[in-house]
Amino acid sequence: MADGKVRPVLVGAVLVGGTSSRMGSDKATLDVGGAPLGRRSVDALTGAGIDEVMLIGASESQASVLAGRPVDDLWPGEGPVGGVLTALHAAFLAGARHVLCLACDLPAVTAVALGPLVAAIEPAQAVLATVAGRPAFPNGVWPVAVLPALEDRFGDGASSFAELLDGIDVIEVEGGEAFADADEPGDLAPFQVG
Repeated sequence: MADGKVRPVLVGAVLVGGTSSRMGSDKATLDVGGAPLGRRSVDALTGAGIDEVMLIGASESQASVLAGRPVDDLWPGEGPVGGVLTALHAAFLAGARHVLCLACDLPAVTAVALGPLVAAIEPAQAVLATVAGRPAFPNGVWPVAVLPALEDRFGDGASSFAELLDGIDVIEVEGGEAFADADEPGDLAPFQVG
């Protein structure tokens, strides 16, 4: 590189924005088994060898608890679709080729669970985790190369991942419970200590 900086091939992003209305409190910083729930996603990314972890939509206080770099959501209020697009923008600016996005509410996610996603990376294909055969959006590896197409579709009114990815090559990798999200307090009961 002309500037002497080594550019990362893969960066991580945890989507932290959102209202957590069904949970009743901020999911990212909710104490689960003695640690913030969102920290499980951050730890899985760093445990998988990803040095750069962005916290999309995080406040400074959330970022200090979760130990990542806060990135302002470019499309606040647009849910995880806007969060993934923001993560792709930030990855592009960092010179990365891919961003591994995770939700902040994955109580069973581990670094080991991320391995098959990373192993399936292709230059212009999204690699999405599935749970029992169903896509577990936004969890997966998103290539920066698809950002222009996704932005065009988003600008044309695509508001769901299915609409956004229509016509984009997608590789699905069964991840099982590691990518099952927690929407309500009862979903976290198996992960509480004591």
